[in-house]
Amino acid sequence: MAAATENGTAAPPEHLQKEPLQKEPSQKEPLQKAPAKLEVLRVYQHSNFFYWWVIWAYGFFCALLTYFNGRTVNLFADKQLYVHSSAWVGISFVALLLIVIFFTNYRVKGANSRRPCCCYGLLPPSSSIA
Repeated sequence: MAAATENGTAAPPEHLQKEPLQKEPSQKEPLQKAPAKLEVLRVYQHSNFFYWWVIWAYGFFCALLTYFNGRTVNLFADKQLYVHSSAWVGISFVALLLIVIFFTNYRVKGANSRRPCCCYGLLPPSSSIA
């Protein structure tokens, strides 16, 4: 029969009982080395502004395309405005602008990052709009 403990409950079986740990005086605890100090910790992070060079470059491309292939429209008696004969220049610029805004503000990590890229790939081409 199992022996009872001080509070009257049954004692656990002998193979589950823990033996008291006794340290031998001859064993010395290993000395822990102090962690090395970091002199300088630099954290580099780029902002979303890094992705906007695409918008600037495409904007200048559209401006040059409009300047050389566009036509002038008189707004007022003394003001002229260059306008491209095709609407795809403005539509493609706005589409690129919205894509950059979306992808710089929508954060996904890991396997979930494939979903927005795949959805973007399934969109119809903008060249069909004319």
